[in-house]
Amino acid sequence: MKLSRPLLLALFAWLTLSLSACGRAPATNWPGLSSDGSAVYLAEGQKIYAIDLKTGQDVLVNNAPLRFPAENLNTAFYAAPALLPNGQMVIGNASQSEFSLYWLDLASGAQTHTYSAVKKPWFGSALAVSENVYAPAGDGALYAFGMDGTPQWKFQASEHALWASPSSDGVSLYLGTLDHQLYAISIESGKQLWQVELDNGLLSAPAVYNQTLYVGTLSGQLYAINAKDGSILWQTALKGGIWSAPSLNDNGDRLYVGTVEGTGGTFYIINPADGSLLKTIPQEKGSIVASPLVLPDQVIYVTDNGDILWLTPEGESLRQPVNLQNAKLYTQPLLVDGHILIAPMNYASLLIAYDLNGAQTWAYTPAK
Repeated sequence: MKLSRPLLLALFAWLTLSLSACGRAPATNWPGLSSDGSAVYLAEGQKIYAIDLKTGQDVLVNNAPLRFPAENLNTAFYAAPALLPNGQMVIGNASQSEFSLYWLDLASGAQTHTYSAVKKPWFGSALAVSENVYAPAGDGALYAFGMDGTPQWKFQASEHALWASPSSDGVSLYLGTLDHQLYAISIESGKQLWQVELDNGLLSAPAVYNQTLYVGTLSGQLYAINAKDGSILWQTALKGGIWSAPSLNDNGDRLYVGTVEGTGGTFYIINPADGSLLKTIPQEKGSIVASPLVLPDQVIYVTDNGDILWLTPEGESLRQPVNLQNAKLYTQPLLVDGHILIAPMNYASLLIAYDLNGAQTWAYTPAK
């Protein structure tokens, strides 16, 4: 697997951090997006921004933009906030010296709870399932909390930092590590159910569908794994490394995933039943770091060359690609209430909204 220089430097920083457990945050990160249906929460750099979905403007509280932290603190955010049903969000700080996991009130941005027992950065997104929150930490453990921040259990998955977020089917949690392990963990007790060693590191959560896990490794191996016992159902070698989770369509008969190879990559459509290739789309310029957004009538994926591409479900071009000049697109597009949200790096706007026909509706630039 050959990586472009920017991605190679970013990955080197990640692996150096994770495998040495030195506690230093990497120099490169990308935005995280979450939404409660009316506002979008954008974790970007040292801030979390709240943006009105209809207008693309800052959400205001007492005539001031709703942001966290309100003042300049030692924060660095590397993941999407986890939104809780009680009107809070959970996100970890990945700064080099302040290692808190925060509970924040969505309406006010006020900090409601902090967990600071782990003296390592928090990189991966937490996962909210029913009444609980599951957060991967820089000390290699997965932590379970109640919605109010009460610790419940800890599962030690690795000696190195966890970057991949967990996924869940509501009964078990599934967690991958950079040291090649994939675990199934009881969501109630935190006990290991099974463990399988794959060929390389995992940077993303497995996709879960119909008791099957779909997950890719940095060497480009795509796996289908039985969620009950961890047995490998099939394994397919793709060209390039897989950095993000595959996405399935609603019917579960197509699997979509992109790869990173040098300054480009490849976009694949795969048969989830046996791993056979249905469509291969070479991407000469722009690696595919983020998961694609799969809708009933279209598939949208982005590249680190600033390209936004729309395909039919069968993989044919649906409309002219959009290029955000000089931008880096590392974050999965998010669909909320008819808005397709794109979060670019190295661009004047931090967030851009498109309608389902690919027309831009608004662009967000933070007010000073």
